Amino acid sequence: MGEMPQNSLALLEYAFDKGAENGINCACLAKILSECLLAVGLPAKQVFIMPCSPYDGDNHVVTQVYTSR
Repeated sequence: MGEMPQNSLALLEYAFDKGAENGINCACLAKILSECLLAVGLPAKQVFIMPCSPYDGDNHVVTQVYTSR
């Protein structure tokens, strides 16, 4: 994705309904979901999940949202 702005609108414009060649990873998906939740007033943030193994350099990103229920 190079120098593309890292915000929900730019990411959705890049990937939405464009097929696999414009796919985005879990970090981008978590950013989009977090920003959408924040926009409707729900406290949310991205959480980077690191592997247990020191030999595994990959990670995963999810969205954490706080609700009162």
